[in-house]
Amino acid sequence: MYQIVAGYRRDYEGRTLKVAGGPLRGSILLGCGSNPRLRGSRNGVIMFRAARHEHAQCDIVVSEHGEFGCSWGDEFHLLFNSVASFIEDCAIWNELRGWHYVARLDGDFDRVLDLIGETARQEIWLEESAAWRIGDSIAIASHPYLNPARSVNNQTAILVRDREKVLEMFESLSMNGIQIPGDPSRIVDSVGC
Repeated sequence: MYQIVAGYRRDYEGRTLKVAGGPLRGSILLGCGSNPRLRGSRNGVIMFRAARHEHAQCDIVVSEHGEFGCSWGDEFHLLFNSVASFIEDCAIWNELRGWHYVARLDGDFDRVLDLIGETARQEIWLEESAAWRIGDSIAIASHPYLNPARSVNNQTAILVRDREKVLEMFESLSMNGIQIPGDPSRIVDSVGC
């Protein structure tokens, strides 16, 4: 475990990442300090606090296996398979700065892919906890919630490049039985704005 901590400190200590969207939207200062406290979780994972988020109330942690996650006390909740995966996710969100949210759904990633996945041809990334599909004008992302009590499913975000496509995509998904909360004409949230 001390090798993981030492490697983490060497590679990431003091770096600040700006995340334009998703569950970790905001500013994150990576680092565990000069004397990080190792702690065990009730699910048997040894971890250390690895970052500070400007808004998140949970601890951002790294496990003994190098996994990036969060903890609300004495549990480890996997967010990404590695710190590198987390950084790649940040880069993807930043590339999509200015794109528009169509919806944020509880689960339904596979179903959304079945309906509109052709337009998001490029599978950027798929791992145990998070996934991305991106096309020229649409992106579909799946991420765990920071609070695992919120849902056993991941949060699915559907984004479009052009604001004019929000209503069209919203109606297409609704017609195919995907329940989207809210009024699409009131959707004004954009990535990184």
